[in-house]
Amino acid sequence: MVETEQGLSFLSEAIIDTHLRQRSRFPRLTKALQRNPGLLVIGLCTDSGLVMSQGNVLRAIGSGGVFMIDSDNIKDTIFHAIPELQSVYVSNLRVNILAQGASCF
Repeated sequence: MVETEQGLSFLSEAIIDTHLRQRSRFPRLTKALQRNPGLLVIGLCTDSGLVMSQGNVLRAIGSGGVFMIDSDNIKDTIFHAIPELQSVYVSNLRVNILAQGASCF
């Protein structure tokens, strides 16, 4: 089961995890997002981070990558109909991958 706990509240509407690629955490984060719809998932790779400016602009820093995942446009999923640790089907999950210097808002 994917467990989340309250963090430092830097971004109260986000789930943030580190070592995304290095520890193969993408499936874990998509499940956390489906358990917490409406939140944004931020997956940081090793040697990467985000700088927030103007209240809503996020810019990637470091040599790793930053994954931004949201569920606002999900059209179909079997998430709630399957047992834990089973593969999940999700249609229209949005993923943005930011390299150093790239921004999104």
